[in-house]
Amino acid sequence: MGQQLVIPPATGKLHVVKDGDTLDSLATTYSVSKAGIAAVNGLTEDATLKDKQRLLIPVKASDPATLTAASNSAPVPIGTPAEGASGSPTPPSASTLSSLMSTPGVITATGVPTVTVNTKKVPKLAMPIELAPPKIGISTGFQAGVHTGIDIFAPVGTPIKAAAAGTVKMAAFQPTGFSGYGNIVIIDHGDGVSTWYAHCSKFDVAIGDKVKVGDVIGKVGNTGLSQGYHLHFELRLGATAVNPRLALP
Repeated sequence: MGQQLVIPPATGKLHVVKDGDTLDSLATTYSVSKAGIAAVNGLTEDATLKDKQRLLIPVKASDPATLTAASNSAPVPIGTPAEGASGSPTPPSASTLSSLMSTPGVITATGVPTVTVNTKKVPKLAMPIELAPPKIGISTGFQAGVHTGIDIFAPVGTPIKAAAAGTVKMAAFQPTGFSGYGNIVIIDHGDGVSTWYAHCSKFDVAIGDKVKVGDVIGKVGNTGLSQGYHLHFELRLGATAVNPRLALP
């Protein structure tokens, strides 16, 4: 059997940490932001890196200098190749969302931890798919006005779990006004808070279902405007997409 290689997403480069590497030094080497490296790898900006730790560097293909630096790292042999991917669905209009989302009172059960995001209290979210580098990880982070959620690459069929308790408001393929999302599930958490799960291969819920945190709602796929198997995950406050990582562990 031949050597297997990690194939990172088109927007990133795999880097294996060596002695002396820090987020600051990697940011300088690859000409990217320290915050960007931390975000796509689920790290804090003051994290200490471990020897042989695998990191995804958010390299921009349009930047020749960055590609030159990235090309100095050799591919890394591993047991299972990563199925990295990303996509860029088009956000629906505010009018489309207003007709979809109700705004009932907060339905988070008493005692459930909350966090404050943009001055609003929202349920503390659980990861819809547990990160397990190099097979499962974040290929594209949230970018205000550019990318409305985070993309979690994972093998096709990987279970997608509800990030918080709520009511399923949508489970449909490419609904009107949702260009590029493919099969999408939307869960309403009350008070205008919702989470979105796009590019699914299948649904495990239907409109009106009540779900608890951790319930399986669908499976990872490659539907809609998608470049490989992954989950596009959004957190919305009303019609506004905010960085889901602000409410994640």
